[in-house]
Amino acid sequence: MDAASDAIEWALTNNDRLPEIDNLGGYLYRVGQTKARALLRPQPVPEAPMPPTIPMVEPQLPGALNALSETQRVCVVMVHALGYPQVEVAGMLGVSESTVRTHLRRALSTLRKELNVE
Repeated sequence: MDAASDAIEWALTNNDRLPEIDNLGGYLYRVGQTKARALLRPQPVPEAPMPPTIPMVEPQLPGALNALSETQRVCVVMVHALGYPQVEVAGMLGVSESTVRTHLRRALSTLRKELNVE
């Protein structure tokens, strides 16, 4: 069906050339045939995307994250690992933005102590 509509489209867009063509039906048949071949031609298979690289993570970080309260851990992961804005995290958790900031400040302080980071 696409080949026939492509032939009709060609005829409508090139109507100034139609009087020059002796066998219009045969010509449009060939236009449709060419379009059909293009549709039936095997398409190249796109290369599979490379798997995402896993960033280097401090080996002690998972244990340090477990030392946090659940809300602190959620705030740290959502904001610092996944990149959500604090206001969106506040909306998801049903708390104010200042509460999220407080959880983040306390969580980062605890993580610094656990990981011996200044």
